[in-house]
Amino acid sequence: LHLTSVDTEEFSEKTVRYFVHAAYTGKTPLIARDVFRDIYKLANVFKMSWLVNRCLDQFENYMTEAIQEASFKDLIFLFDEAVYVLSNLKSRQLVEIALKKIQSLNGESQREFIFRYLQNLTSLSCQQLDLIIELTKTNVEYIVKPITEKITASSSNQGTLDLTNFKYTLENIDLSYCLKNNIQLYERLFGMLEELCGTNDDLKWLLRLKRKSCKQAVLPKESVTSIASTSGVAQLSDSNIIPNMFHTLNTSLTFDEVVDWLGTSDEVLNLWMFFEGIWTWMNANEGSPVKCSPNFLNKVREIRKKRKWRKASKSFLCSLLHKSDPSSEFFYAITSCEDLCETGW
Repeated sequence: LHLTSVDTEEFSEKTVRYFVHAAYTGKTPLIARDVFRDIYKLANVFKMSWLVNRCLDQFENYMTEAIQEASFKDLIFLFDEAVYVLSNLKSRQLVEIALKKIQSLNGESQREFIFRYLQNLTSLSCQQLDLIIELTKTNVEYIVKPITEKITASSSNQGTLDLTNFKYTLENIDLSYCLKNNIQLYERLFGMLEELCGTNDDLKWLLRLKRKSCKQAVLPKESVTSIASTSGVAQLSDSNIIPNMFHTLNTSLTFDEVVDWLGTSDEVLNLWMFFEGIWTWMNANEGSPVKCSPNFLNKVREIRKKRKWRKASKSFLCSLLHKSDPSSEFFYAITSCEDLCETGW
């Protein structure tokens, strides 16, 4: 903190009395929770390592007691104390204790803690969200579930929802784990987000998010890094294998061959990816225009039925439309096909 003195008026009388007593006697009876933050701050300011260590010991005891008593209210309070110390004292000591203790809980208890903590999602700081993300590791469903319930509650109350923290959280977790482990929850999340997207920028954000998660689910991490940046801009090579947002696509195939490949490949996980593959092939083969024929639509219907894919959204298909793009007429025809396209935005 680069401080050697503090104004005692910043602290309560109770805090000052405890600190002075500890400094003169070396004795540290149990620190009340309402003054713990300030005692810990004073110990750090004056570089009293022995008092800092005793604060750490007492904090660990607080965490242990809260876990033994299954007191989520206390756990949330202590977690926020750790966040405060990290934010203001730039120390991860309390955070490491808090994370270790909460991660020692069984899966259901961890899920319950995160669910309760995220009830105030819209008012949490980025620092708080970062630590919750760090806590969950690959168990991203612990975060996705309360987010979907928060959206459901807001829709039921017909209230407006500030998406800022939702976007920040979803951008910083690896949704490919949710896609692999709970595809129903994954699809539910994106269906809800699509309904909330009221602007073109929101829709573009949603498409980037889905592309990113699908790409992470299909490709090894090192391949994802080498093929595209997080902004979704692919670095194309001179070969016939060009990187799509989700998969590699051989542009030397004929149109019928690429449709067959997209319809059977394990790399293609949904109709969104299927149509983006078609779009990628068409833009690489501008000299070979194709039409959205009844035979093509029937074939895609069969693929969708066989692979049990949900319909593509109209907003996604419209994102592929560009006046100068030879594929625009093709995808515009698909938007009117009720078997393949959800008519809502």
